[in-house]
Amino acid sequence: MHPDILQISKLSLFSGIDTGELMDIFEESRFIYSSYEPGRIIKFRGEKIEDLMILLYGDVKTEMGDFNGKAVQVEKIHAPFILASGFLFAENNMLPVDITAASKATLISMKKQRVTEMCIKHKKILDNLLTDIGNRIEFLSEKLWLSTLKSLKEKFCFYILRLYNQQKTNPVILNDTLEEISAVMGVARPSLSRVIIEMEEEGLLKKSNNSIFILDKDKMNFYFQ
Repeated sequence: MHPDILQISKLSLFSGIDTGELMDIFEESRFIYSSYEPGRIIKFRGEKIEDLMILLYGDVKTEMGDFNGKAVQVEKIHAPFILASGFLFAENNMLPVDITAASKATLISMKKQRVTEMCIKHKKILDNLLTDIGNRIEFLSEKLWLSTLKSLKEKFCFYILRLYNQQKTNPVILNDTLEEISAVMGVARPSLSRVIIEMEEEGLLKKSNNSIFILDKDKMNFYFQ
C-alpha cells in the first residue's frame, strides 16, 4: 500500500472504509500536495477556506492575536488531521486563526466540489465528516469556556479533567509538553510549573513524567464551578 494511503487511513474521515475503496478514493480525488518548512505560515487569518485541507505529515499550530497584539496559541495539531473542516461549508468561510508549520509539514487538499461528490457516493464518509465537524465545535466550545476562567489553576484543573473525561483513566496522559500546554493557556512555562507544584502541595494531583495522577477530583471540579 502507498504510504500516503496508509496515512490517510488513520483519519476518522475514512473510518469504516475498506482498503480497496480507500485506494480508489485516493486515485480519484486528485489531491494537491504542498510542503512547508517550520515557521512558515500555511494560511492567514481571514483567508477563505475553499478546499478540504488534510495535514498528512508533520505538525502545525493555530494562533490568534490577543488585544495587545501578542500571538496566542490555540492548538498544536499532529498529523494526520483534517484542518478547519467546519469552515469549508460555512456561509462565512473565513479562517479565524493563522495556521503555521510547527515542523516540516505536508498537506494535501481536495476541492469542495470533490468533497461533496465523495460524500454523496460514500454515506459513511459523510457521517464521518459530520462527526468531525461536531467534534471541532465541541473543541471550540471548550476553548471558549477555558477563556472565561480567571486563574491559571482553574484553567489547568479544567484541562486535566477534560483529559480524564476523554481517556477514562487515572493517571491521565499528557499528549503535549508543558511548554505547549502553557502556550495554549497564554502563559510562560515556569508559571505553569509553579501552579502544578502548588496543586501537588494541596493534594489535588501528582505529576510523574507525562502522567498526572488525580488525587482529589471533587476539589478540582470546585475550582471552575
